[in-house]
Amino acid sequence: MASTRLTNNLRNRIAKKLLADRFDEEFKALEDEKAQLALEVYAKSFGDDVRRFEDLPSGWLEEKGKVKAELGGEVTELSFPKGVTKRFPAEKCSYWDGVTITLKVGARDSLAKRFRSISDRKSTLVSKKDQLEAEVRGALWSFNTTKKLIEEWPEIESIVSELLGSSHTPTNLPAVRVDVLNSKLGLEAVAV
Repeated sequence: MASTRLTNNLRNRIAKKLLADRFDEEFKALEDEKAQLALEVYAKSFGDDVRRFEDLPSGWLEEKGKVKAELGGEVTELSFPKGVTKRFPAEKCSYWDGVTITLKVGARDSLAKRFRSISDRKSTLVSKKDQLEAEVRGALWSFNTTKKLIEEWPEIESIVSELLGSSHTPTNLPAVRVDVLNSKLGLEAVAV
């Protein structure tokens, strides 16, 4: 592969490709946990009425895919699992927002504690993702050409080649330490 100048666009595409799907499983697990919490908030909001709602003919009550609650002083909308809708009485439905607040619990309630835990873990994960993205972009900015990039970081040759549409054989071992970055990205070292 001929040496190609690393433009901002190419650096962005390389970074995007390196980070693609890296945190998806963790974000999905948090969203699944939040969807389960939504079901529990709905159940606690309406208690024994839930069974009566389900027994009514279709169309008698509004069906929504989310519930709104005030958990420990924080108002939030929680979506049910994908494809799940629940029935709400008219007084709990709003034309503008979909649903009004169905449940208010204090910060010491288990639902509020779980919501806070999910939110905190999501914030930590977002920070971790942002930090890794900054490290990757910093590493990419230390090179001006694809040739030098691949010489120093041979593990990403396949990604660069794919983006440029050609192949290249690395000639040198990496001169900078990228092994830590490789392990964070889940890349296997290339034997040279």
